[in-house]
Amino acid sequence: MAAIECFSAANFVGPGVVLPPMLNITDVTAWKAPCAFRSWRVPAGLALIAFPLVNFNGIPVRVDSTSSTLPAGFNVLSFAVIDRADDVHLLVDTGDTTFAPVVVPVGARLPVIDNNMDMRMSSMHIPPNTVVVGYKRRYFLGAYRVYSGSLGTLGDWNNRVRSLQVLPSTLPLPAQPRSPRPLGNATASVRFFARPNFTLLSLQQSVADGGVPSMEDWPFDLTDIQPSSITLDPGVLFVQYSATNFKGTARTWTTSTAMMPTDHKTFLMQSFQVLPSAAAQPPLPSSDYAMCISPLPSSSLLYLEAGDVIPDLSVLNIDTCRSLVLPPSIVAIVYTGVNSTGQAVTLAPSTTHYDVAFSRGSLVLLSTIIAYFVFRQTSVDDISQQVSPIDLDLPNYIPNPPTSYICFDPALLDWTDLALYRLDNKLVLRQHFLASGASGDVYSGVFHNQPVAIKQLHVYTATSVQRFIREISLVAAIHSPHIVRLIGATWTCPQDLNAVMELMEGGDLRAFLAATSRCHVTWTTRLQWATSVCEGLFYLHSMHHMHRDIKSRNLLFQTKNDLDILKVADFGSARDVQDTGGGGGTTTTMAGTLRWMAPEMLLFQPYSSAVDVYAFGVVLSEMDTHETPYAQHCKQDGDEMMLIRRVLHDQLRPSFSADVPVWFKFLALRCMAHDPAERPSTSEILHVLLTQQRRLEERDDQVQNWTTTM
Repeated sequence: MAAIECFSAANFVGPGVVLPPMLNITDVTAWKAPCAFRSWRVPAGLALIAFPLVNFNGIPVRVDSTSSTLPAGFNVLSFAVIDRADDVHLLVDTGDTTFAPVVVPVGARLPVIDNNMDMRMSSMHIPPNTVVVGYKRRYFLGAYRVYSGSLGTLGDWNNRVRSLQVLPSTLPLPAQPRSPRPLGNATASVRFFARPNFTLLSLQQSVADGGVPSMEDWPFDLTDIQPSSITLDPGVLFVQYSATNFKGTARTWTTSTAMMPTDHKTFLMQSFQVLPSAAAQPPLPSSDYAMCISPLPSSSLLYLEAGDVIPDLSVLNIDTCRSLVLPPSIVAIVYTGVNSTGQAVTLAPSTTHYDVAFSRGSLVLLSTIIAYFVFRQTSVDDISQQVSPIDLDLPNYIPNPPTSYICFDPALLDWTDLALYRLDNKLVLRQHFLASGASGDVYSGVFHNQPVAIKQLHVYTATSVQRFIREISLVAAIHSPHIVRLIGATWTCPQDLNAVMELMEGGDLRAFLAATSRCHVTWTTRLQWATSVCEGLFYLHSMHHMHRDIKSRNLLFQTKNDLDILKVADFGSARDVQDTGGGGGTTTTMAGTLRWMAPEMLLFQPYSSAVDVYAFGVVLSEMDTHETPYAQHCKQDGDEMMLIRRVLHDQLRPSFSADVPVWFKFLALRCMAHDPAERPSTSEILHVLLTQQRRLEERDDQVQNWTTTM
């Protein structure tokens, strides 16, 4: 993988500092590997976003292969390295500097922004001829703002963007929606402050923005986002409600307040309105919003306002709206085609519409007078069915969470024989979120009344979907009791491809080790773990595959009550050792996780399945110490790159406990040999483990016999 080289002297003099993609340093003065940025080498495809202030503040300067100088007097105090020089770079302002910068490709549409930057964006760096269209609501709803260039702040929209599109500047923009509310002074606003006495601005909402019918889907705990002080512009009425959709107890404010009540146990704001002060009383609850109800009663509702338009229902998942509650003021019009084309059906106001269904990906819903609404289902035949509101008795299933995707031609994909493993979508039902990884999220679910795990991607692009297809096909061909089993796959289009896997209810090894004292795990158990994982690797290598991301997070227990057997999971980085593009059974592409990576991979040298053996040796150290590898060497920010240097040049390896069996430590160190040729094969490792397991069993039998004869 290419990296930027930075030098503290002109003309590349002195030692260079390697800046890999996605490296972000929030304060150069506290950086362990400092560089004065006097000269640098930037390979094609990379760019450095440099800031004059710490924590990504100030107007940034972009440094790439076409711009090799900084402005006179520009000092770099924080920076981020992005791995696509032509991509939009969105910087996250969270107060938590552990988040890596986020790179969003041109052409991306994010109807639901990932939690790490949902309502957390405060600055952007946008390449030429590109614009970012940001919305305060999910699914591209409501008014939007257009951003371009380098922005150190989003002004009154700081930390408010919830969906966005990254578009070429030549494309026409949609018309701004007209507000259904009497605006008065539309720009007059209320401002929330996180601390008393108007300190630390956290949110701004104008009369034109209106109200927020629910804060339940905001990515924060409700108690953390209650304002501690507020300022109101002249002519503004601010109304707080203790329940969603403007229900419950109401509190009204007409003047700025330096100390808001903190009685959160008796009053917790869950919705609010910003109105012209001429409105002496708040409007009737629910008068302006329709409600979409998903199959999970406890999930957040989707509120739709009069004037909303969703021109393409593919941004919603099929279960986002299984029932639509229309208030008296809103009429919904549903179209079978995008952009208000095709057959149209009108849904009456003051009615709850159940089991509304449409054909895949071809719906738009608009209002006749003041309302627009959009949702997506499977058959237009049932659209006119209307029943009176009743109590919903729905199963504990959740919809497919909306994902990010970039439009591409499905014909570009090679589906191989994936159709052999296709399952009926209707029989695969989600239940709970389980985990999030580098490439996707995992949910628990049910298929034919059997528990399963369901994996979906974070972002669906032609490249990521093709990689996902390759992963599913690879796992489908594997039949080992030591590897998590594929049950099948579901999709209606490339942008909703899911893998359905065997559910491993016991969690991952890393979580178990972190939560369990070392003295509570016997060496018999550790041997069983190591043997089970090695069995899986032996099978994988015998099939001429390499995993490339072996680590404790990717080793799973079957159940919480049976922690003897581990299974190998997550084949997102796996590949055929013969699929090298150049023959010879080796490749140079970096994959995996830094602390488990073999030296040859870190150095971008050709490598083979021996990288799995190296990672297995690192995992053995974890089984012994219960600590993250190199934990004692990485106590401060910036230590990660210094650690990699020591692994490569000083042959630093993870530590072991003082009482670890000599053979175990020796085996682990052999696995982590710097030279891949010196590492044992999985068959050799398996022989050692089985031999030691047999000796341990013989010793236990001898102890038992001795105890019996006493």
